[in-house]
Amino acid sequence: MLNLDAIYRTTMQSVPYSYAVIENLLPKAASLELAASFPQEQFRLSIGEGYGYLWSEMLASNEDIAVPA
Repeated sequence: MLNLDAIYRTTMQSVPYSYAVIENLLPKAASLELAASFPQEQFRLSIGEGYGYLWSEMLASNEDIAVPA
Protein backbone atom coordinates (compact mmCIF):
# COMPACT_ATOMS: atom_id res chain seq x y z
CA MET A 1 0.00 0.00 0.00
CA LEU A 2 2.86 2.42 0.74
CA ASN A 3 4.85 3.71 -2.21
CA LEU A 4 8.33 2.84 -0.93
CA ASP A 5 9.94 4.39 -4.00
CA ALA A 6 8.47 7.75 -2.96
CA ILE A 7 10.27 7.40 0.39
CA TYR A 8 13.57 6.49 -1.26
CA ARG A 9 13.38 9.49 -3.63
CA THR A 10 12.65 11.97 -0.81
CA THR A 11 15.37 14.26 0.51
CA MET A 12 15.46 15.05 4.20
CA GLN A 13 15.40 18.76 5.00
CA SER A 14 17.10 20.30 8.03
CA VAL A 15 15.91 23.92 8.14
CA PRO A 16 14.23 25.02 10.33
CA TYR A 17 14.13 21.41 11.69
CA SER A 18 14.46 17.88 10.31
CA TYR A 19 11.51 16.92 8.09
CA ALA A 20 10.59 15.37 4.77
CA VAL A 21 7.68 15.90 2.40
CA ILE A 22 6.81 12.58 0.78
CA GLU A 23 4.71 13.01 -2.36
CA ASN A 24 2.37 10.18 -3.41
CA LEU A 25 3.12 7.98 -0.40
CA LEU A 26 -0.37 6.45 -0.53
CA PRO A 27 -2.62 5.73 -3.49
CA LYS A 28 -5.12 8.57 -4.10
CA ALA A 29 -8.12 6.49 -2.96
CA ALA A 30 -6.37 5.56 0.31
CA SER A 31 -5.37 9.20 0.92
CA LEU A 32 -8.97 10.37 0.44
CA GLU A 33 -10.29 7.63 2.72
CA LEU A 34 -7.76 8.51 5.43
CA ALA A 35 -8.57 12.23 5.20
CA ALA A 36 -12.32 11.53 5.38
CA SER A 37 -11.88 9.33 8.46
CA PHE A 38 -9.85 11.91 10.42
CA PRO A 39 -11.83 13.33 13.38
CA GLN A 40 -13.27 16.79 12.74
CA GLU A 41 -14.84 17.49 16.14
CA GLN A 42 -13.38 18.84 19.37
CA PHE A 43 -10.40 20.52 17.77
CA ARG A 44 -9.50 24.16 18.28
CA LEU A 45 -7.06 26.45 16.53
CA SER A 46 -4.03 27.32 18.63
CA ILE A 47 -2.02 30.26 17.35
CA GLY A 48 1.38 31.34 18.64
CA GLU A 49 4.65 32.75 17.40
CA GLY A 50 4.77 31.83 13.73
CA TYR A 51 2.51 28.80 13.95
CA GLY A 52 -1.13 27.85 13.90
CA TYR A 53 -2.37 24.29 14.27
CA LEU A 54 -5.21 22.22 15.67
CA TRP A 55 -5.02 20.69 19.14
CA SER A 56 -7.38 18.00 20.29
CA GLU A 57 -9.52 18.95 23.27
CA MET A 58 -8.06 15.88 24.92
CA LEU A 59 -4.71 17.60 25.32
CA ALA A 60 -4.12 19.59 28.49
CA SER A 61 -3.39 23.30 28.13
CA ASN A 62 -0.89 25.10 30.38
CA GLU A 63 -3.85 26.44 32.37
CA ASP A 64 -4.80 22.83 33.25
CA ILE A 65 -1.34 21.88 34.53
CA ALA A 66 -0.45 22.71 38.13
CA VAL A 67 3.01 24.20 38.57
CA PRO A 68 4.82 23.10 41.76
CA ALA A 69 5.53 25.93 44.15
